[in-house]
Amino acid sequence: MLLSEKEHEEFAIVREDVRKSLAKIARDGDSGVFKELEKGILRHVSVQHLYARFRAKIDEQVDESDVISALHPTPAVCGYPRDLAMQTVRKSETFDRGLYAGPLGWIDSEGAEFCVAIRSALLSNGDNGDNKVADLFAGVGVVKAANAKSEWQELNLKTKPMEALLLQNNIRNIKALAYFPNNPNARAAYALVDELVLNGVQLFCIAPGSRSTPLALAAENHPSAKVVVCIDERSLGFYALGFGKGAGKPCAIIVSSGTAVANLLPSFVEAHESQTPAIYLTADRPQELRDTGANQTIDQIDIFQNFRRYFVDAPVPGDLQTNDEQVQTFRNIARVAYGKSTDVAHPGPVHVNLPFREPLGPRQKIENNVNNSDGASEKMSLATMESIKEEVKKVRGDTISDDSLEIQDFSVFESAANQMKESKRGVLIIGGSANPKDALMSAMAAKVLGWAVLADVTSGLRVGVNGSPTDLNVVKCYDYLLCSAEAVERFSPDCIVQLGSRIVSKRLCKFVDDAAAADNVSYIVVDPSPRNFDPSHVV
Repeated sequence: MLLSEKEHEEFAIVREDVRKSLAKIARDGDSGVFKELEKGILRHVSVQHLYARFRAKIDEQVDESDVISALHPTPAVCGYPRDLAMQTVRKSETFDRGLYAGPLGWIDSEGAEFCVAIRSALLSNGDNGDNKVADLFAGVGVVKAANAKSEWQELNLKTKPMEALLLQNNIRNIKALAYFPNNPNARAAYALVDELVLNGVQLFCIAPGSRSTPLALAAENHPSAKVVVCIDERSLGFYALGFGKGAGKPCAIIVSSGTAVANLLPSFVEAHESQTPAIYLTADRPQELRDTGANQTIDQIDIFQNFRRYFVDAPVPGDLQTNDEQVQTFRNIARVAYGKSTDVAHPGPVHVNLPFREPLGPRQKIENNVNNSDGASEKMSLATMESIKEEVKKVRGDTISDDSLEIQDFSVFESAANQMKESKRGVLIIGGSANPKDALMSAMAAKVLGWAVLADVTSGLRVGVNGSPTDLNVVKCYDYLLCSAEAVERFSPDCIVQLGSRIVSKRLCKFVDDAAAADNVSYIVVDPSPRNFDPSHVV
């Protein structure tokens, strides 16, 4: 904000006008006005302001009304130059603005104090006389460097606190006035957040993440919720802990799944020991993705069990039969969580685990319409595996080292080898947990087979391994290629071999899942770990 050309221009106009106006009533004129602060930032919950601070000794002949007449209105509420701006406002804005831009304060025998109403609401009777109508007023500074879209966003931020105050008396009707989506995840998240607000939660502390998106959007779009964002979960947890201690009531902490949850343990333990109320909302993967090697997934069920007052693993949104049942279920979860956290006899932290499927919508499947003509699919195939064995020797030497994969069931190996030999459009994927020598050997074998190689960013193969040759069939920038539906269709494989279990790229994971789900497509994963790595259940 300090570097914004628009903000500085607007601020400089107001600051200079105030200084000149103050000089008119100062004892020593211009020289009697002292600038205590040239430019600073005043932060509020949802907005921030640039401000300056002046000091002056007023001439003895000047009273309080003279001070108000000299200083008010400033360009911040009427425009500049003042006289011309006021004429324009009176001509174009003939409606009643209530106390907006008006001076408010008091005068007594010892002095005076005044402020200017830069946010206001004017309440009046509706057309039929039965309903009250509220007109909200706020303003933005429009200068040469201003942008219309940014000014509207700023205006919405300024009116948000007043909207929240007006809605509190009729909070049950909030769905008709605010964010209320049709997506099951977003609907459940909003019901949870709304019920927490109704019970007394005002602050939502958010560490950004993909899986927790419905919760973050629900908090941000709720008119009565205040949001604080921090990218570090550990710091965020302690910020929330400090709020709970100071306010004596809980705030909600929202984080994504996986190790993000584990980073909350220190603050959770502190909340337990100090009996500080706090509500931890952790996003998670649904049941079908647990223990499958899915990214950002750990066993976080009741992870704080020795320190929590309450734990619940919520149902997956959309699995409940009706929308009303879903909304009521998540409202009940919020009520119980708040009650357990604020229990007079034993307040403390509670943990609500919230599994979501894809956060913002159903998964779209790309149909496989590739023409399997012989001319388009001619690739070199092998009658035997001799050429691959030769490539192994180049990388490994004549003997196989101890870090090789030990094959317990040779029938599985033979079946996989046969599927590879019969493949016309094979793809080799190198994951992050692959042994470097295995990765290089496999890539060289893929070259002999005529297969494309998709190397995950964590594989190390993109930059070469131990002086590897540069003519391997490693596809560069495949994340961008897979954005194109046409490229996906042309790239459709009939056999996928994945070496190493972990894949970071979400787009590559989706491509593999969609391709493997097609008929007559083989998907083979080679990894020495006994863990299951099959998030989509297609291996």
